[in-house]
Amino acid sequence: MKKVSYIMISCGVALAASLLLLLISAFVVYKFNCSSGIIDLFVILIYVLSAFAGGFTGGKLIKERKFLWGLIIGTIYACIIIIVSIANHGGVSLFSVNGITSLLLCMAGGTLGGMLG
Repeated sequence: MKKVSYIMISCGVALAASLLLLLISAFVVYKFNCSSGIIDLFVILIYVLSAFAGGFTGGKLIKERKFLWGLIIGTIYACIIIIVSIANHGGVSLFSVNGITSLLLCMAGGTLGGMLG
């Protein structure tokens, strides 16, 4: 039961990191009038860094098989993003290239964070 609460805390950290990074990137895009390529890069960085933060937190809290828990946290984070994307856009497919890439990036970020946590 304790691990479930640690996973929830770690996912909360990942979502808080997303919010903070989105605010920073919105400011940068507004201030410097960035191109769509730079915005896409920001989105990828936000995915990876947020999943990393969640995985790192999970690794610090759980302290055993950290890479596995980081992978789980990164996967949950990716699923949350996909669900929000579907709710917002009304039909983004998980099996599209962007959906699979996002899932893999979040899983990799969470795993790396878990290993280093």
